[in-house]
Amino acid sequence: MAEAPSTAEEKPEEPAKASGPPPKDPEGLLRYILQNALDLNASTIHFEPTENELRVRFRVLGALFEQEAIASDVRLEFERLLRRASHMDEDDLVHPQEGPFRYKLEND
Repeated sequence: MAEAPSTAEEKPEEPAKASGPPPKDPEGLLRYILQNALDLNASTIHFEPTENELRVRFRVLGALFEQEAIASDVRLEFERLLRRASHMDEDDLVHPQEGPFRYKLEND
C-alpha cells in the first residue's frame, strides 16, 4: 500500500547563525544583520519587539529562523535608525510599521 502524501510542508533545515559577536553600534549592527540575511538568502527580515529585547528572525525558504536578538542597550537607537532608513515615523514606537529600504553593503 502506498503512503499518503504529507499535508504539512517540511520545514527547511535551520541555517547556520553568524559567527562572531555582533557590533554594538546601530549602524554596524544593521550592516551585520543585512550581511547575514544576504549570506543565508533570506527573503525577509522580521524585527519584533519584546519586553527586554528586539527579536530578529529571517525568512528562509518560507520558514522563520531565530537570529541573535538585539539587546535593550542599543535597541531604541537601532529602531530609530531602521525607521529613518525606511521613511517611517521615528517617534511612533507603539504601532507596527513596515517599509522597504535600500542599503549598500561594502564588499570586503
